Amino acid sequence: MYGNYLDDAAKIVAEKREENLKFEHARLTAEEKDDILKEYHPDRISEQFVELKIGPNKGEKAPIELAAMLEAKPRLAPEKIDLNHIDYEADVLVIGGGGAGERKPRFEVEGFLAPKNGGLRGPPLKRRIYVRKLS
Repeated sequence: MYGNYLDDAAKIVAEKREENLKFEHARLTAEEKDDILKEYHPDRISEQFVELKIGPNKGEKAPIELAAMLEAKPRLAPEKIDLNHIDYEADVLVIGGGGAGERKPRFEVEGFLAPKNGGLRGPPLKRRIYVRKLS
């Protein structure tokens, strides 16, 4: 039916089907599952997280790389920025993304941020700014 080696594999599976159906796999306890996750899952490896020292999320854990960006020194000279003169204002700011980031954000298309869907309160999101680096 499948040809060459797949037919042989299908025969082996068919031969072992009854035996495999009767086989009872050992179940892991919640503690055993947690130990495996702590060792291998990137979101659970505690050495990969640090506590944020500044900002609205101060005291919360964040991945090392994200914390480094959030807590880094600004690349702009603060004396050159005049917050009393705003050049652009937006409801949504999309940073990066290439082709995917330049498309209308999915959450906006589906109305995810609309008040009727339990999202942000306020007027519809009409003003978007897309920012990306040019190669």
